[in-house]
Amino acid sequence: MLHVSSRQWVDYFGELARDGDFDGDMLEDQIAIYAVFEDILRQELFDFVEAWNLHRIRLRKNHLHVVHGQPWMNYYYPDPDKACNWGVPIDRCALDKMQQQLADIDISTCLEPETKDWCRQVLVEIGYDNTVLGTCQESDTLRPFKRFYNGLRDRIIQHTESGRQPALAYRNAPTGGVAEYEIIRFGLLRTRGASVGVEWQMSGGEIPDKPNPASRAHITEAEELQMDLEEGVEEESEAEGQPEKESPA
Repeated sequence: MLHVSSRQWVDYFGELARDGDFDGDMLEDQIAIYAVFEDILRQELFDFVEAWNLHRIRLRKNHLHVVHGQPWMNYYYPDPDKACNWGVPIDRCALDKMQQQLADIDISTCLEPETKDWCRQVLVEIGYDNTVLGTCQESDTLRPFKRFYNGLRDRIIQHTESGRQPALAYRNAPTGGVAEYEIIRFGLLRTRGASVGVEWQMSGGEIPDKPNPASRAHITEAEELQMDLEEGVEEESEAEGQPEKESPA
């Protein structure tokens, strides 16, 4: 179901690239494709999720391990005789602290706010809203909204070459991952003076600068790999500052 709904867009965007209408290295192409298709694709994904969660999974005699019924009902109103609660309690203070670090990250758009507004204004001028809302029918059903993409891209090129404001840009993806959250967690430990959901081994009554390897049982494989990599880099840096020892003859 998901494959069918997404395949047409994968093929369509591939065609744009093959025809020379889209180049991932060109800023104007990226901005135009985000501005035209971002909301359309998001709505299609929401529609798919809703349709999937409301569809009924049939009981199959040869697949008795598969839970039948509607996914939405199974999730919110599970059969107490068949379902188990595998939820893990979360330290709310730790979760709130982690969420604070993400407060400025907006995942609802790939464009900077000024760029999004500028593109919206241009798209309205060339009739984009009328087509999206169904007031006007899309003339090319096999290549939906291509004329708006090309039209917006041309306007972006003109705007960029003129040097006028605003400076158009798309948002860079946030980075950090596990390492970033390790920094947050240790900062929280030092602030509170106690463990947050996990127990680090205490050394001399003080919180250590690094987690003790003996207390890694609770850490996920990805977190442990990240910690090993960081420790390896530090050891290499320390080794570079030491004089080499002569090997015995």
